[in-house]
Amino acid sequence: VAAQLGAVNAGALDLGAACARFCYGLAMASDMIRGGSARYVVLVGVEKLSDWVNPNDRGTAFLFADGAGAVIVGPSEEPAIGPVVWGSDGAQWDAISQRESWIDVHAKDLGWPTIGMAGQTVFRWAVWGMAPVAQRALDAAGITADQLDAFIPHQANVRIIDAMIKQLKLPPDIPVARDI
Repeated sequence: VAAQLGAVNAGALDLGAACARFCYGLAMASDMIRGGSARYVVLVGVEKLSDWVNPNDRGTAFLFADGAGAVIVGPSEEPAIGPVVWGSDGAQWDAISQRESWIDVHAKDLGWPTIGMAGQTVFRWAVWGMAPVAQRALDAAGITADQLDAFIPHQANVRIIDAMIKQLKLPPDIPVARDI
């Protein structure tokens, strides 16, 4: 991308963070600009998960797909990104994972590996784990749920979205991603 733009001296990095990759990249871009190490950042997010999903696995095939997007982040008189709040649970490392290890794939000639998901584990973590992180983000921003213009979680499961709406006590008239 840098070569196509003629950005000869541009820094570049590849960031692996699954679904959170674009958010991490956006936070890093904002911090780089605020810190003075960059004036503008071109952030390109690309996912090509169709190669990693078993199309016959009803638990993952409809969730993991391909997509791409890009933004240019630059200085602004009014901050428009942040504050950023993160959350993770390393104990859940195997809830979404590649079914076979790369060592087994190579040593046993298993073919192309696919990802699998422990659906109930992910569902429970999402229902009970995401709302507190969203609340911490609201608190860090100094706003309440009723001051949001819209609620757009990165989530395909309507039951999880509805549980988050309930836990965050979002007003009934707020536009929600499932309705947009």
